[in-house]
Amino acid sequence: MENKKEENRVKLYDPFDVFSGMDRFMRSALWSLHPERYFDIAENGFNIPDADIIDKGDSLQIKLDMPGVDKKNLDLKVKSDRIIVKAEKSENKEIEKKNYYSKERASIGYYREISLPEEVKSETAKAKYENGTLTINVDKSDRAKENSIKIE
Repeated sequence: MENKKEENRVKLYDPFDVFSGMDRFMRSALWSLHPERYFDIAENGFNIPDADIIDKGDSLQIKLDMPGVDKKNLDLKVKSDRIIVKAEKSENKEIEKKNYYSKERASIGYYREISLPEEVKSETAKAKYENGTLTINVDKSDRAKENSIKIE
């Protein structure tokens, strides 16, 4: 009898359904602008690391938080207008299912492609990974500098 009552109940409106629709809309809109950047990260096994870009005058400093990654698993590419960072974080692949109440840590990596606010000299890039933070320093391009020209 109790099961019959459950079946006959009207499903109440879920206010969070609106967010699912907004998420689908935003993903499709962003995908149309930059498909290479807005692929479904979670399904491909990557997280997007948080980043700071700091203007240091003649150079830029980029900091990315990527905890739990071994330095040898980091891949960094610096181009004149962007940086691309990829890191693999691997947990032990052999998991004994017994004795676990839950397993939340996973083998997941990081991927981020960042458009830089100014052109840089990629050959001057230096990177350091310490305490879960990757710090990249790179000189700005001479083309990015402003020159005052005397008018005759």
